[in-house]
Amino acid sequence: MMRTDAGLGVVFAPMVWSDVDDVIDEYDAMWGMHSSDPHVAEVSRLLSAYCVYHYIALSTGAEVARMNGRFLGVLMTRLPGRFPLFGEIGRCLEKTGAELDAGELGRKMLALVRERFDEELELENRSKVRDATQAEVELFIVSDVARGRGVGRGLWSRTMSYLRDADVKCFYLHTDSQCDVSFYDAHGMDCVVSHHSDARPSEKDEESATTGFSGPMGDEMFIYVGDPRRIRRTTKGRHHKESVQALRGEER
Repeated sequence: MMRTDAGLGVVFAPMVWSDVDDVIDEYDAMWGMHSSDPHVAEVSRLLSAYCVYHYIALSTGAEVARMNGRFLGVLMTRLPGRFPLFGEIGRCLEKTGAELDAGELGRKMLALVRERFDEELELENRSKVRDATQAEVELFIVSDVARGRGVGRGLWSRTMSYLRDADVKCFYLHTDSQCDVSFYDAHGMDCVVSHHSDARPSEKDEESATTGFSGPMGDEMFIYVGDPRRIRRTTKGRHHKESVQALRGEER
């Protein structure tokens, strides 16, 4: 259901297929390889598309924000047992992976991204975070031009309402040191996993240093958990506290 924030002129609505290219463009603008070399720029766009398709393939719901038709942000979520967001995304992911594999730079950068995704899965398995939660935030992007307009807060609020309606008592998300983790701290979430990653281009590697694809490649990886029913409060819910204690190995 579409909703407009009368004070800001921002329109929030469920994500549709025609939004996908805008999400890829914003992902690339935020974390892509910023190069004047046309080949590097092409590889960057493909790599950003691969990452976005990866997150969409895992998602069962998403909200986008626009103002006067301009894309401002997106938040994707996964609820186990729900239908995928777009059934055709698997073919897009496979095709884009093949295009990247066809060239040396694309193949090298794709291997790094896949290594990071595998590392995230390993952290989930080791921490057993999926056993203690009922949902995951897959991707959260707010355009630089939207900062200070309440776009991130609006997307977050709508998503928390969606999770509450789905009777989710605890959810989790991955983030890293390239992102503003203070947003999650301020919204009452808890960091339950902190991990240093080596799955990123070495700064001693001249080619990697000049291409500089950064997402999702922060040195420090984190998993945060939260209770959508009490996410706006500093006092957290009992189920959430128990989940955090279990993930940290603490006594209840």
